Amino acid sequence: MLDAEENKWMIVGDTHSYFVHSHSIPRR
Repeated sequence: MLDAEENKWMIVGDTHSYFVHSHSIPRR
């Protein structure tokens, strides 16, 4: 049970990091 919850939050964290990095791309 707890594994599923942790996995869900890990996915949420990865998605958050993805958006943070995508918005941090230097402008050309």
